[in-house]
Amino acid sequence: MKIRRILAVLLAAVFLCSTACAEGNLSELYQAVEQFIEATGNVTLTGRAAFTLNGDCFKTISLEYLRENDLDHYKDVNFWTKGKNGKPYESGYTILAKDGLADAWDKYSHYYERDVDYSERKSLLNRDTMVVYQEALKIVLGLAEGALQPFVTVENTQGKTTYWVAAEGRALPDVLRQAAETGIRFALSNYLYVHLPEYEKMPPYHSMDYSFLEMFPVLYQETYGEEMPEGFYERMSSLETGTDEEWERFGTVYGKCMTRVGKANQQYTDGYSVLHPDGTLDHYETYLEYLHGTESCYVLYEDYEAAVANFVRIAVEEGMIKQEETVGKTNDELAEELNMYDYYKALGVAQKAVVAYVREDGTCDFFASEFESSVEHADSVTMGIVNGIRNFELGEVLGNVTLDAEGRLVSAEGTVELLITAYDETVHSVVMTFSGAAENYGTTSLKTAEEAWNALQEETRPAP
Repeated sequence: MKIRRILAVLLAAVFLCSTACAEGNLSELYQAVEQFIEATGNVTLTGRAAFTLNGDCFKTISLEYLRENDLDHYKDVNFWTKGKNGKPYESGYTILAKDGLADAWDKYSHYYERDVDYSERKSLLNRDTMVVYQEALKIVLGLAEGALQPFVTVENTQGKTTYWVAAEGRALPDVLRQAAETGIRFALSNYLYVHLPEYEKMPPYHSMDYSFLEMFPVLYQETYGEEMPEGFYERMSSLETGTDEEWERFGTVYGKCMTRVGKANQQYTDGYSVLHPDGTLDHYETYLEYLHGTESCYVLYEDYEAAVANFVRIAVEEGMIKQEETVGKTNDELAEELNMYDYYKALGVAQKAVVAYVREDGTCDFFASEFESSVEHADSVTMGIVNGIRNFELGEVLGNVTLDAEGRLVSAEGTVELLITAYDETVHSVVMTFSGAAENYGTTSLKTAEEAWNALQEETRPAP
């Protein structure tokens, strides 16, 4: 736990100091940050963050935090999240701490948790991390003195000092860019359980797609001059009962399959290959090139049985098949005769899509990448991104921090862009837009918050 806190402190210092410049202004911001983190006096904090994927908002977070003294705190957090197929849902939690103990209420489940130990949260940072914070901040300040000068401007207006920062991630000095990206990796790993590859470039890797189930009949025919018995592969690969001759044939053909796969895999050191049952090999520089270059389109179904029934119905209505031809056949048999999969695949190829998603009523949604499809059909857009992200780099960073006439932090706002690379190698822009304010220094009271908390308890308390 202590290591996590130390790292969190270092990352906070990196972000805040990245908005400062030299020329006599850095010390003022440093003192404001230190006071803000260490202060035990009263303060009210409010903030909001919105997250967009390729320009479309998928999550918002709002926060209200009141600190009346060392032990008495109030925190109210609200989440809005876009869920599966665009359906939004809201959640959040509220915590009220009095005399070092806290009650918590989960807005999603309407669940109370009482007497949560809150005594360690007397300040934004525990005292045992302050020495580490100060030493880390000195290092960051030393780096910021000259390296960030081109990206920062300072404005003094009506007694307030505002530090403006504008930079492209790639233009930042490597040590600061990597520090920021390390912080983001830490947050993703610890809070969203996203474990990304290390910074070092991965060695070339060759992947290959093949199917023993399709290859076996071909090699069986080539080896024994006759068609493979129906169900032979499934029965033998499941280690069911077989004659000595059957096991010998299975072993022989299996060995030939492995030999063909092994030899094919050695022909390339990287990229993506498709091994066909007849032994021919198609190779592509990347998996995405395969998806687009071969007019490949996966067909996915919202409800397969419903989609089959509607496909057959539409086929009859449009004259693709006569009603009398459906007698005595199941919908699955009719869908196979009508080449339903190929029908929807052709629709997807015509739309230059790599995924055709067939709804229950037979209508289709088309997606230009697997990532877009997985995001649309995940439980939430957030989890779709989490499950699809392979790596990222820092994009555009814009922001400002303002100090009042007394040198205290009063506001911060800006945007941070991540350019994420998905597993299908497509690149997408995720942008966090944030704003926050600190006010009522020394005068913050929990009276109104306590009244709201008591009213909430009355509303949710079960009847006797």
